[in-house]
Amino acid sequence: MPLTRAAVRDGDPSVEVLVMQCRADGSIHFLPWQEGGSAVAADSPPPPETALKIARQKLRLPAVFGKAWKVDGVIRELEADNRSRLAAWQLSPLLHGELILLLDENLTARLAGMELCYDRENGLYYQKEETDEEN
Repeated sequence: MPLTRAAVRDGDPSVEVLVMQCRADGSIHFLPWQEGGSAVAADSPPPPETALKIARQKLRLPAVFGKAWKVDGVIRELEADNRSRLAAWQLSPLLHGELILLLDENLTARLAGMELCYDRENGLYYQKEETDEEN
């Protein structure tokens, strides 16, 4: 079951994710300034010590992703991505049930029609993706 937690009573839930990087070759890494950007195998459960380091990469998605009309789709999208790329990580007791957000080499990801960007100083922020119709 995904981890969502009510931010306030009767308010929108927040969605917490573990943030890692997926490079162009498909390899999974810690962010460049965490654990030296070291690689982690995606096709087997990480060893307990590595799983603990991954579990510490937890961030809360911006509030818009927890809105009642959006949260279920956000969780489904993250779960589907995690099943296709990181299914073996669910065999780790520390990572079972966690949602992993995979950022690309530019530290961005697309989720629920929005672009998420991660900056070491400013944290995780989003912007609506532009479409040709908007230009």
